[in-house]
Amino acid sequence: REHRGHPPVPARRSCDLTTTGSARRPISPRPRANPGLAPRESTSLDLSLEWYRTHDSLVSLGVFHKSIRNEIASLTTTQTSTIGGTAYTINASQAQNVGDAKVNGIELGMIQPRFTSLPAPFNQFGATFNLMLLAMNPSTITMSDGSQRQMPSLMESPKSVANLSLLWGGGPFSAQL
Repeated sequence: REHRGHPPVPARRSCDLTTTGSARRPISPRPRANPGLAPRESTSLDLSLEWYRTHDSLVSLGVFHKSIRNEIASLTTTQTSTIGGTAYTINASQAQNVGDAKVNGIELGMIQPRFTSLPAPFNQFGATFNLMLLAMNPSTITMSDGSQRQMPSLMESPKSVANLSLLWGGGPFSAQL
């Protein structure tokens, strides 16, 4: 699958100006946009196996690989500027393309809407579960001194996600926790 477009960019594009030395006077400048930002693109490969033990239960296992081009991250730069004889340190965050990245993952899912083998009233309970584990090879960025630094992870991406829901259904009523 081919994906193109910008991910949601958090409202972190801001500038923070403070004077150097002991006096601090905050100034509210305009956020820094990046009109040269290229769209994030990815190519994905997915493979999954599914087993339906009954018509309404499921066990699934999936693996995937994603190659990302033009990864986007919010980077902060620091500059010193003199305005009216006063030196200001300017910290500006801006969304920028930081190179390529790769993600490999595995997903496990289970759905059992009713535990029919249990005695009443427990046979009205069920559960859903899923787990996803990610192995990321994030982009490398070039620092202002020319050194290379690998990002710790993809922007706003966890290394694992899990959830469990307990279900109950009896007659015209049902609940999920």
